[in-house]
Amino acid sequence: MQPSGDESPDADFRNPPSAGASQKPTLYRYLVLILVAFASASAYLTRHALAAATTRIQSDMGIDSDEMGWVFSAFAMGYFISQVPAGWLATRLGSRLVFPAISILWSLASVWTSFVTGAWGITGMAASRFVFGNAQAGLVPISARVLRDWMPTTRRGVASALVGAAMSLGGFVTMAMTGRMLESGWSWRTIMQLYSLVGIVWAVVFYLVFRSRPQDHPAVNAAEVRLITAGPVAEDSPSAGPDKDSDATLTAETEELLATASPVEADEPLDSEDHSLAPAAGGGPSVTFAMLTSLAMWGICLQSFFRAAAYQLLVTFYPKFLSDGYGLSVTEAADASGYALLAVVIGSLLGGVLVDLVLQLFGNQWVSRTGTGFIALAGCGILTGMAGMGGSSQQVIILVTVGALFAGLGNPPAWAATMDVAGDRTAEVMGVMNMAGTAGGVVFPVILGYVIKDIETTGGNWDIVLWITAGTYLLGAASWLIVNPRRPLIEVA
Repeated sequence: MQPSGDESPDADFRNPPSAGASQKPTLYRYLVLILVAFASASAYLTRHALAAATTRIQSDMGIDSDEMGWVFSAFAMGYFISQVPAGWLATRLGSRLVFPAISILWSLASVWTSFVTGAWGITGMAASRFVFGNAQAGLVPISARVLRDWMPTTRRGVASALVGAAMSLGGFVTMAMTGRMLESGWSWRTIMQLYSLVGIVWAVVFYLVFRSRPQDHPAVNAAEVRLITAGPVAEDSPSAGPDKDSDATLTAETEELLATASPVEADEPLDSEDHSLAPAAGGGPSVTFAMLTSLAMWGICLQSFFRAAAYQLLVTFYPKFLSDGYGLSVTEAADASGYALLAVVIGSLLGGVLVDLVLQLFGNQWVSRTGTGFIALAGCGILTGMAGMGGSSQQVIILVTVGALFAGLGNPPAWAATMDVAGDRTAEVMGVMNMAGTAGGVVFPVILGYVIKDIETTGGNWDIVLWITAGTYLLGAASWLIVNPRRPLIEVA
């Protein structure tokens, strides 16, 4: 399979092709992007099916709500602890082997969940979801690795936006489809098994058509390889501003990291010296030390923590907030939640376009990544806070929904900045960032639960929920101010 076509808009518009480089690039990178996006949708298909069927599962197995909470926590804990190991495996063994392997593992874990009976009860459910979380922990870091290896720098924003949108769409479709299937008489066990088949089929297809490096794929020509490895836009143009000399130096270092990346193929021998956590060549700092001492890394992780934490309102207590706080029916509250989730998808798509457009217009990665990320989360925080200032339910829904769109805008800058900073260690560093977000997702629902319980007990103001969420988004915006995406995690000598 060797797609071809007209010159892609991804072409390096600042650097003219060298002599002999008139060959038109193939378009295989877009097939890879589609496969990664489909993997994300497939993962969320099995992830959110349990939440959609919670009431039926509890009734079928005699599990109360507190016990069901432990089941969800088991997934979150497995997801949390395996972020970095999954990225490390992708670096060591190659994305081609590890990505389909984890897809098969999470699919089998989902099948395991469907076979748990009352005899095993809470223990079996929690154990299966823990394994499920461990497997799905590799989704984000390995996806980032694939995008970093297969997409040109100037198209990583759009690519990451499409993957993020696929995740949100997968979750949204799962909720709607699972509910309708349950109402039509389908067993939740059959639904889980059916969804699991999708991940297994995807794994087989991915392994057959993918290679960890575009250089190794027979369907990718030399022109496409040059396009992918061309590096970021030079920042020494007049539009780069007064710091253009410094910016140009940092960009050159990042470009060298991008150009020399070569992830290990599954069938290649492993170099004992090439350990992802080993000291860098020439006695430089290890990746672990570099991450711990990098302000950019702390900023990336903090924004991820606060952004993911605040997002939990939409996928946990938002329907209850609207029902109990503003008197909406269950259907109306669910529809409003759906609007917010769709807004996140739209925001993610727009954010990807915006990140790449700003980079092309200004030739400056700081403005493209940090500036966009700050504005996105600050806008979301302000709109969510305004929703909590009093008003009708319609006003609350509109403001929260528009705020959710801004929250979606904040996803592509985070992915793009992480890939810029991490260089050849994208999978591990993306794993750390996503792990920070997972920690926020574990903590925030607990906080909201206590706050809502207090409101119900004392008859307090339900808008406190929105104020806390708004403040969390603003903390995420502030975290962006210490992120410099132009400085690689490990400086190139």
